[in-house]
Amino acid sequence: MKLKKEIIKKQIKEETMNLIEKYQNFDKVSIREIARECNISLGNFYTYYPSKKVLLMDLMKEHWDLFLVKLKTNLSAKTSFRELVIVLSINLENFLNLFSVIFLSNHKKLDDDFKTKSKKYHQEYNRELVVEINSFLKKIDVNLSDEDVLFLITAIIGNIKTKYLSISDFTKQIYKLYNIKGD
Repeated sequence: MKLKKEIIKKQIKEETMNLIEKYQNFDKVSIREIARECNISLGNFYTYYPSKKVLLMDLMKEHWDLFLVKLKTNLSAKTSFRELVIVLSINLENFLNLFSVIFLSNHKKLDDDFKTKSKKYHQEYNRELVVEINSFLKKIDVNLSDEDVLFLITAIIGNIKTKYLSISDFTKQIYKLYNIKGD
């Protein structure tokens, strides 16, 4: 029974993501339409998700988890600092594109409780991301503080949004900033 429940929850999330891609806006996706795409009744939908906000929170957590798994998968002992910046840039850009469609399009309509919980989850995942990156950096003999790693992530996000520098030029600037020898 638990397996069937997990399968239906997965289907609800997948169909929701398909509809978000279709409309490019989470707010335009209705629970009725999600249920119809999943071939379940509206009441059955509410068995799995008591509200659209709970579904949204579940999607957010799932995408953070997926982001961290992809990052870990793409980093190996042979990965250089330059490759780390590239992997982070690509993974962060994909995550941010998805995040903006799912979450930011609906941000003004979300209540304060949801925003508080969402912020808490983002802070937890950011801490986990910093730990993961710092753990990797130590393996390649690059020592940065947690604050420096957080700054690096923020700088990558800023560069993604502005497209100011190519990844190569951006990486060169990071090397200079942190006195990292080229690889």
